[in-house]
Amino acid sequence: IDLIIGIKADAKASPYSRAFLPDYLDSLFLHPSANELFLKKEQILDDSVTDTESTGISPFMASTLLLLFFLFISMVELKMKRKFLIFDRFLLLITGLCGLLIGYLWFFTDHQVTVWNFNLLWAMPSNFVLLFVLDNKRKSVWLRWWIRITFLLSSMVFCFGYFFMQNFPSLVYPMALTLMVRLCYYCHWRFIFRQQTIA
Repeated sequence: IDLIIGIKADAKASPYSRAFLPDYLDSLFLHPSANELFLKKEQILDDSVTDTESTGISPFMASTLLLLFFLFISMVELKMKRKFLIFDRFLLLITGLCGLLIGYLWFFTDHQVTVWNFNLLWAMPSNFVLLFVLDNKRKSVWLRWWIRITFLLSSMVFCFGYFFMQNFPSLVYPMALTLMVRLCYYCHWRFIFRQQTIA
């Protein structure tokens, strides 16, 4: 839900739009201007709820662990001077499938709250295609630029989350950073690699 909802859901709700929730509707009826609408307030059902502590791993913790795992893999690859493509393919598969779902809900459905969703900056449908051509030994110019653009768009998540209206879920930032770390190996930029790449 956090990933597929776009900017419209982040807008501040008016009192009228919040009235579909019972608690907010109750507060509207308690307003002095609404006193003539009812005679008295009577509680029919006890609404006490026992809070239970969650013992599972939160999405943010899971994405942070994934980031730490890929950082460890990156250090191992640098030391061994080899690349484990299976991990990159897994990452591109997950982000690509998320992008396909977000893109479908944005462009091919009538859901008003799933449009203008800038999670597509990191969860791009093109990632699903990129995983099949990432291991090309002789990367063409278009493929290198494709990887570079993917890297830059993923980095824009941090700008959009700070300056723009959409509030990204906390799990997005470690995921975007994980994608950026792995794409560094394929960008072929001197300021990243110092002309040394791992194939």
